[in-house]
Amino acid sequence: MRENDEQSRFLKTAQAVLPGPTARKEFVRYVQAVAQDMQENAEDWDFSVIAEQLGPSPRQAALDFFDSQPPEIQAQWTAEGRRRKKLLWLAVGATIAVLLLAVAFFVVTKGVMIVNTETTYFDFSGTSMTLEEQTKLAMELMKPEA
Repeated sequence: MRENDEQSRFLKTAQAVLPGPTARKEFVRYVQAVAQDMQENAEDWDFSVIAEQLGPSPRQAALDFFDSQPPEIQAQWTAEGRRRKKLLWLAVGATIAVLLLAVAFFVVTKGVMIVNTETTYFDFSGTSMTLEEQTKLAMELMKPEA
């Protein structure tokens, strides 16, 4: 379990240097292949031995792995990382824009959404009018003046 934690920490630290998800996946495959190879060839293997073999630090191991790739692959991984970073910034910008629009809406409307229902209420309490008389009076009052 300790070796698994050590390997996870190593990979997490090293992956931060690599430009995109494809490069990170390939680095993980590379480290797992080295670990598998070491496990098959040595009886008492330890991940610290593998880490030393890969490089003086996880960061340096990742940089060495990236530099060992062909220039086309490096360019592809770098472009993927840039594209992913641009999309992330675009998403953050869109979220901030939506929040600012919501704040602006509530500032302009003073937090109240105005709904015009065009409903008129008449209060005939305290009168002795019949329902028909009340209806006739309400209809007369609601007629637009010409």
